[in-house]
Amino acid sequence: MQFELFNEGKWPSKRRLYDNVASILEKKGYQYSSVQCENKWKSLKRRYMSKHERLIYASDSSRCYQTRNEFEDRVKDIMKIERFRAKRRHEETIKDVNLNIPPGFSATDCANNVSEPEEITLFTDSRDNYTHTDENMIKSDDYLILRNTAENFNNEITTENVSLANEVQKLTEVVKESLDANTKMIKIQTAIHKQLLVHLDKSEKKEEERKELKRRKLEKQSELIQQIKIQNSLIAKLIQNISNNGRLK
Repeated sequence: MQFELFNEGKWPSKRRLYDNVASILEKKGYQYSSVQCENKWKSLKRRYMSKHERLIYASDSSRCYQTRNEFEDRVKDIMKIERFRAKRRHEETIKDVNLNIPPGFSATDCANNVSEPEEITLFTDSRDNYTHTDENMIKSDDYLILRNTAENFNNEITTENVSLANEVQKLTEVVKESLDANTKMIKIQTAIHKQLLVHLDKSEKKEEERKELKRRKLEKQSELIQQIKIQNSLIAKLIQNISNNGRLK
């Protein structure tokens, strides 16, 4: 009722409204101030808004979280479409591939390049089938050229092997020399290291001896100082006794 009056403009401000509500509650026996009425109204408004959002968006979250969920759902839908398109492209590429033909070849090229097998005559080296024509073939110039080329090839292989062996031997000698030099350097370094360690040990011992001498000197000085103090105290007592005896006389 009071809010209807406020909406109609009969109350000038909400503060007057809350004051009037507090006075009505005090008349009914409730102890409520205007500030408490305002806080109660704000809490009721928050509850109403949260229930309203829960009914609209079917979640307990705020409107901002709901918009974020809608954005994520939209992104998921777009990704589903892209995955579907990629799947279709993959299926189309698989249809164009023939697994019986290796990659880089086509069915038309393979069919055009196929030729009929030619007749091949085999010559055997057996003595039973040896004829005069075979002898003429062996004595032909082609055979001599082939034999000469094979021999030259073998000679080249042997010379290459010899040169490789010589190079390997030279390399082994060089490696051996370098290893010997490295071992000598390591021995020299170890000797120098040992000498340094000995020198450091000696220097440490000397430093310890110096410290010990200094400590002894300090002890002697402290003893002398104590003795001097004792002597001074004795002399002062003697002087005092002498002065006292002189006064008595």
